This record gives sequence, C-alpha cells and structure tokens, in this order.
Amino acid sequence: METIRILVVDDEEGVLDSYRNIFRLSQQSASDSQIEGLQSKLYGTVSAFSPDGLFHYDITYCQQAEEALQAVRQSMDDNQPYAMAFLDVRMPPGLDGVWAAEQIRALDSLINIVMVTAYSDIDLAEITLRVQPLDKLLYIHKPFHTREIQQFGAALGAKWLAEKRILNINRELEEKVNAQTVDLRQANAALEETVVKLRKSEQRLIASQEEVSAKATDLEGTTIALRQLFKKNEQDQKDMRDKVLFSVNEMIKPYIEKLKKCTLDEDAQVCVNVVESNLEEIAAPFMRTLAYKYFRLSPQEIHIANLIKQGKSTKQIAELLNLTSRGIEFHRDKIRAKIGIKHSKAQLHEVLHNLEIEFMGEY
Repeated sequence: METIRILVVDDEEGVLDSYRNIFRLSQQSASDSQIEGLQSKLYGTVSAFSPDGLFHYDITYCQQAEEALQAVRQSMDDNQPYAMAFLDVRMPPGLDGVWAAEQIRALDSLINIVMVTAYSDIDLAEITLRVQPLDKLLYIHKPFHTREIQQFGAALGAKWLAEKRILNINRELEEKVNAQTVDLRQANAALEETVVKLRKSEQRLIASQEEVSAKATDLEGTTIALRQLFKKNEQDQKDMRDKVLFSVNEMIKPYIEKLKKCTLDEDAQVCVNVVESNLEEIAAPFMRTLAYKYFRLSPQEIHIANLIKQGKSTKQIAELLNLTSRGIEFHRDKIRAKIGIKHSKAQLHEVLHNLEIEFMGEY
C-alpha cells in the first residue's frame, strides 16, 4: 500500500480537529481516536487510511507558516516529501499561508497546494501569480465538507504518485539515453578512428599502386631492353656459328681432303679420320640440337651418333674410337631407344640425317 504524506496548516485547533476527523477511519474506536488526538498534540503527525483503503496517510499538523516551512524542509532532507499541503490563508499573528505556499513551492516543485480560507476578499489572481504552477494549486472555502477533503486527499495523492512514477520513468529513460549516448559517442569515436585508418590505408594503397605502376613501367622498359639484348645475342650466336662453319668448310676441310688423298700409313689415316670426325662434331649444330632436344644422349652417344650420320660402319666407328664392335652396337641400340625407333626397321643413319635436316631448318 502506498504512503501519502499530507501537511495540514491552520492556526485554529478546532479546524485541525476537523481535518483529523475527516482523515480518521469510520470504524476506528473511540479509544483509538483519543490516542490519535494525543499523538497529534504531542508530535504533530498521525497515521490514517484513505476512506477507500487505497492509501496510507502520514499526516503532519502545524499551526503557523514558519512551522510548516520547517516541516517541508525536513521532509526534503529526509527524502520523504509531502504529496499535498492544506494551507490556511490567514494565520495570525505570524506570516500568512500565501507566503508559506511561496516558500514551500521553492523547496518542493511537486507538492500540490490547497489554499483554504473563510474570507471572501482573497485575491485569487494574486495567489495564482505568486504560487506556480497552476496545475498544482487549488482553492477551497471554509467551512469545507468531509467528502470534499477526502476527495482532495485521494485525488491529489493518486495524482502525486502518478507524477512521481512518471518522473522515475523519465529519469530511468534519461539515464538509459545518457548511457546509450555515451555508447553511441564511443561507437562514433571508434568509427571515426576506423575511417581515419581506412583513409590512411587507402592513401598507402594509392602510393603503393603508383609505386607498382612506376616499377611496372621500369620493368617493361627492362623487358624490352632484355628482349633486344637476347635478340642481339641470338644473332651474335648465329653469326659465330656461320663463321665457324665457314672456317671449317672453307679453310680446314679442303686440307683434310688433300691429306686423305695422300699416301698415309694406317695410323696417320686413322688420325686424319678422327680429326675429320671431331670437326664434324664441332661444326654440326645438329648434334647440339639433338642433345638439347632429347636431353638424354651422353657425350659418347653424341659422338657415335655423329659418326653414324656420316655413314661410318660399326667397324669403322670402333676403330676410330678404339672400342669393340659389340660396344658400338650397344650404343647404337641405346641411341635408337632414346630417339624412339628401337622397334622400328628404319635405318639409324637415315633417321639421324632427316633429323639434321629438320633441326637445321630451325636455324
């Protein structure tokens, strides 16, 4: 059950007794009534219940404006504010109720103030201007009725509780909004930091792209220069081969042919044949191409293949290389296998000759 604190201020004890009777429960015993009256006189505060039983009233009774103001000040210090105050307008010999209402409103912006008077010369417009806001200021005339005061107590109590709940809800919402605002600011700060990092990364990326583009341009120029250099190197190699072939064919072979026609002993004839064979091997680009293309012929096999291509017989090759005929046949079989004609009936020297023609076309 909710507790509603009520402040009642009137200089006449009889009027205060009327308030006590109004807020007292009808089923309250006479002895309870006497005890309540004694508490009121001794302490100025009593407890009661609303007629409908919805609220528990905590009521403070005062007879002067200064006393009432002190009660309100204490209630604010204790965080137990009053929901409403019934203030008599005239309370001689002290300050009046309008002054008290102004001071109370300055202390508590939520309290509902009911101005009570028995006089008809009260300027309500002046009271309205002095005691704001208008929705928390009411006016009743003495003599008041029991039901009237009871209705004020219940209605203003319910209104005060509703406003209090709304304020609490608004405070909670404000705290949540403030917390979310802090989170949002932190998120925005983090987002801005991320954006700054992304911009820096983008700038670095652009710089890297420009650097890569410049290097690509340099690389393209280097590639062109290398291609030209390779092309020149290939041409130089071709020129060198042509010079070697020219020198062998025009300056050496004629003399070897003359030597072969001379009367030579057997050893000299063998030497001439070996020299001729070696020159053919050096001069023939076919043999280098053959070794490169198949990449499996040994130097000995290349030498023998060159002699086979020249039409030398197994016996002649064996004599030239100081090997046995059986050894030459062994090498011939390996050469056939490596160039892919092991199971073919094709003549090895013809195949080698055709390969020479094919490879020479590449030069």
